Amino acid sequence: MLNGYTTYEVSLVLKENYSNGNIYAIYGDHGHPMTIPPAYQIENIGVDIGGTNPIINKNIPEDKYDSWLTIGIHNSNIVGKVSSIGIDFDDWDEYHGIIVDDGAVFLIDPTVKLSKTNKYIIGHLTLKNTEDHTLNINVQGLTDTILKFNSNTYVENNILYNFKKKNEKNVGH
Repeated sequence: MLNGYTTYEVSLVLKENYSNGNIYAIYGDHGHPMTIPPAYQIENIGVDIGGTNPIINKNIPEDKYDSWLTIGIHNSNIVGKVSSIGIDFDDWDEYHGIIVDDGAVFLIDPTVKLSKTNKYIIGHLTLKNTEDHTLNINVQGLTDTILKFNSNTYVENNILYNFKKKNEKNVGH
């Protein structure tokens, strides 16, 4: 563990009536900004989307604490299935969060279904235990990926995750 921090895997589960659906974007816009909390970042080798590379994790153990966003991909974005636009990840570190009012993390192919269980990992955040943190996202997806581009699109706004500060006596090291 990284002393003074807790690492969270953040995920969403699609509604039961979207069993063939997907998530193809998490985003922020002017009416519904995405708020990403300050989070631990590995300098120079860390990633912002798609997860860290398991090979690098073996050689640089602290890399597994790097914070990133994604849609379903969690073991590095080496296949190029997920991308981002309009998010200034250069400003994101353990002291500075990001407010996104015109940007997204998205699937290159919005018709693909990456989850067999309808659970989608959307982030990996290593947060300081001494502070409360909030992640606020908006989600867009297809209700039925079998229909491809004939499927209906759904939107869910202001999905809120609250991470409460932890009492250091109760946190394992």
